Amino acid sequence: MAEIEVAISGKDVSGYASIFAAKAAAGRKKSDSEPPPSPVLFISSVEISASEVLSAREHFFDRPGFNSPYLVDEDFRQWFFEKVEFAQFACAYAFFKMITDGVDEAIIASLGGESLAETTLAGISFLTGQQRTGEGGVLLTNGHANVFYVRDQFGVLRAIAASWSGLHWDLNANALDSSHPWRSARRVFTLKP
Repeated sequence: MAEIEVAISGKDVSGYASIFAAKAAAGRKKSDSEPPPSPVLFISSVEISASEVLSAREHFFDRPGFNSPYLVDEDFRQWFFEKVEFAQFACAYAFFKMITDGVDEAIIASLGGESLAETTLAGISFLTGQQRTGEGGVLLTNGHANVFYVRDQFGVLRAIAASWSGLHWDLNANALDSSHPWRSARRVFTLKP
C-alpha cells in the first residue's frame, strides 16, 4: 500500500495516512470472484415415496364441492394442467430455510444449479398429502411459502409456492424472477444429492 504523505500549509498531517488508507480499504468492492453468501440454510431431508403416473389436471383439481385439498392459481393452470409425470422412483428431498431474502437465480445457484434444485409435482403431492389438513411436518403451515422448482408442461423451470391457507394448500406458479425475492423464513425444497 502506498504511503500517504501530506503537508498542508507547512503542517505535518501524515497521521491522517492511516485514516485515508482505512477508508480506501473499506470502500473497496469485494472481489468479483467471491460468491455471494447463500440465502438458504440446510435443515434436513425427507424421503419421497415412489409415485405412479400423475396428471396435474386430475390430481390438483380445485373444483368446488369436490373437497379438494388444493386451490391453484391461474398460472398453475396455464403452465401445469396439461403436464403428466411418469412413474418415479423413491428419492429424497433436502429442505432449507431462507435466512435472507433471495431471488430465484441466487437460490438455485446456492442449491447447486437447476439439476439439483429441480423437484416434481409428485414430490409436492407426496409432501402435501402427508400434511393434508395442515398438521405438522416438514412443510410450513403458517401461511409462509414452501418453494419448489418444477419444470412445466413446456419444459420451463418454474417456482411453485405451496402455502397452507388454514383450509387447503394454495399452489401458486411463478416465473423465475430476479426482481421479486422470496422473503426470509420461507422453506425451499430440492433434490437431495
